[in-house]
Amino acid sequence: MKKLLHSKTRKNYFLKFALVPLLLFAFATISNAQTLMHSYTFNGNANDGTGSANGSLSATGATFSPDGKINLNDGYLTFDAGVIDVPSYTSITFEVVFNQTAGQTGFHTLLAFGTQGSLGSDYVQLQPARADDVLRAAISCNNTTNPWATETGINDTSEITDEDVHHSVITITADEMALYLDGTLIGTTALAGDNVLSNIGNTFASLGYSTYMNDPLWSGSIDEFNIYSGAMDATTVSSRAASFLGGTNANLATLTVSPGTLTPTFDAGVISYGVSVPAGTTSVNISATTEDGSATINSGVGTLTLTDGEGTASISVTASDGITTKTYNLSIQEECFMPLGANNLVPDPYCADRSVYQGWGSVSVTNDLAETYCGGASLKLGNGGSGCDAALDINPATFLQPETTYRVRVMVKTVDGNIGFRVSAADPTFDYSIDTNGVWELQDFTFTTGAGATTDGFISFNKCDSASNATYTYIDNFEIYDMSTLSADDFELNNVAFKLYPNPSTNNVFKIALNDFDSAVNVKVFNLLGKEVINKDFVSNSKTIEVNHKLNAGIYIVKINDSATSKLIVK
Repeated sequence: MKKLLHSKTRKNYFLKFALVPLLLFAFATISNAQTLMHSYTFNGNANDGTGSANGSLSATGATFSPDGKINLNDGYLTFDAGVIDVPSYTSITFEVVFNQTAGQTGFHTLLAFGTQGSLGSDYVQLQPARADDVLRAAISCNNTTNPWATETGINDTSEITDEDVHHSVITITADEMALYLDGTLIGTTALAGDNVLSNIGNTFASLGYSTYMNDPLWSGSIDEFNIYSGAMDATTVSSRAASFLGGTNANLATLTVSPGTLTPTFDAGVISYGVSVPAGTTSVNISATTEDGSATINSGVGTLTLTDGEGTASISVTASDGITTKTYNLSIQEECFMPLGANNLVPDPYCADRSVYQGWGSVSVTNDLAETYCGGASLKLGNGGSGCDAALDINPATFLQPETTYRVRVMVKTVDGNIGFRVSAADPTFDYSIDTNGVWELQDFTFTTGAGATTDGFISFNKCDSASNATYTYIDNFEIYDMSTLSADDFELNNVAFKLYPNPSTNNVFKIALNDFDSAVNVKVFNLLGKEVINKDFVSNSKTIEVNHKLNAGIYIVKINDSATSKLIVK
């Protein structure tokens, strides 16, 4: 049974909020429109705290708990229906605070007043869970043959299936019934004919047992039950629900990381974010505020020290009800994207916003630092199998023009095989297969469209093309340029004359794979401030050079023979 984590009784709740002077008044009169006639707080007994209709427990299955509740488990509570005398009221309010045991699939009745029999009659009942999967309050009078067929009732289309604490109110006047749940009006219905308050039977009154005596018993715990003369108004219902339940809003109103940029942009309903921070950042400050000023931020804010430019944080929030919680997760990582030019044709080169791409299947943004390249976010394709299960598209690729050369630069990591890259309307179709053997690698290549190229095709990383069989593919720093828009300097950066690996570099070493063999090679490494930190000459009999270093974590530019350059990440 789920229990409140804060004060269990209304008395304790008011003490918590320093409203003790109002307590006796609140019990006696609610909004000057209702008079409390019968009240049960279940502090070790079922006595009527206001009237004289004390409750009686069934022989088994009903117990009192130290936190001020009555627990019903194949048990029930009955009252002297004649003393309560529901049909004598001109208007009435039933108020009950409860939490229900999950898994009740029959017609389980929490509250019942009327005449009990095999069918039941002349009743008003509240059923939080039913076989027809609704929450329902209903009146049926003067029909002993098929009373359910002539009920006047109100349904909530979602029955209660959780074990949270709930507050429910039924109000009945001479011509209308209303049902509230957790301070919100579920609905109202007009009363007419025989289904009126004055026709309710006064021989049976129960919590947990239906007027239909063969229906299953309700199971759960009841914190408080009250009966008022008069119909409680909506404002009062809402206020009293809040006094029992507290707020359930555990949303953050703001979430910022300084320095840093969240992806996606903060939204209270989104709980996972990548955070891109400038290269060289060693710590960040995380700050947040809650939508509900009474909610509590338990952890995750303040200064966070990064390790090798990375870190994670979880901001935990507890609503004022003491039960509802929500956790926002941050994956923080240095940014390393250095655009080749100003006219990138890719809608989201940072690969942090799935919504701007097209495609299908298992495609998502990952903020897991074990899967991202840099900036706290990368795109992820695949579901762990080697089949045709995902495609990330730019569709349509409206920028494609005939007889034009385009340059593609993108960081890719494939796991357990290759991924296909396709330009469908290039005339002819352009296909390119990528297999990085489980490490991040820069892919830098060109394609040229033919005379028949059109703007209605797609550009795609597709697990159905090029005999793709990778179980997962990760994509970051995605760029496509019309070559005519690039300057001469743009052609040199990340020149394909060599490739760095592993990149990021770990264990104080990286290797250089040369496309054009030259036995004498000069390697220079610069930090982002332009300071030269390595200058070494190598004489090699192969196309691979191994460079040992003692570089701090960060981003560097590697230059070969004072010409071709590439970016190196050190972790």
